[in-house]
Amino acid sequence: MKTYEIKRMSENGWSDIPKALLEEKYFDTPETTAWAQLAYDDEGFLVRLRTDEKEHRNVETGPIGTPCADSCLEFFFSPSTEEKRYINIEFNSNLCVYLGLATCIPDLVRLLPNTDPLEILKPAAKRDEKGWEIEYRIPLTFIRRFFPDFEIYEGKKISANFYKCSEAMEPNHFLSWSRVNIEGFTFHQRHNFGEMTFVK
Repeated sequence: MKTYEIKRMSENGWSDIPKALLEEKYFDTPETTAWAQLAYDDEGFLVRLRTDEKEHRNVETGPIGTPCADSCLEFFFSPSTEEKRYINIEFNSNLCVYLGLATCIPDLVRLLPNTDPLEILKPAAKRDEKGWEIEYRIPLTFIRRFFPDFEIYEGKKISANFYKCSEAMEPNHFLSWSRVNIEGFTFHQRHNFGEMTFVK
């Protein structure tokens, strides 16, 4: 099982936060690299994801777009190692977002909060000649809408995975941090999430 230490964000910023490399490659994915960083503070999670790729699709927009058709960076997490439900957050570089709650793909529900998701997560995307990256925050107040007892403390473990995809590009792009099964391929495989532990 893949493991990762979630460190508290310090005054040094992302330079002190370890990178989770998305090295698991599926099908005919071209030479594409991606990595993720996850940190925390008193208010919730801080997420940063990056991909370097020769081709970059960014067509989807709006509150009900499909970011996974584009170049998309994703974070799926379950607030404990025992909890079967997970939240999935998917972004393209246009800040088109998909928020979901599920235990597996058949019961996936798209979340459309009364508050604009961009106001909740406060994302910022940056493009350059090599690719693109995104940063956002997941507030504890948002997580506790679905997992009211969730707390962050040293030694606390969660289950999670990071992904990069682009379903509408040819060839498709599929990368992950923790390996998922090829048979019945989907990123929505809760049993294949890695384990992450909060540390100081």
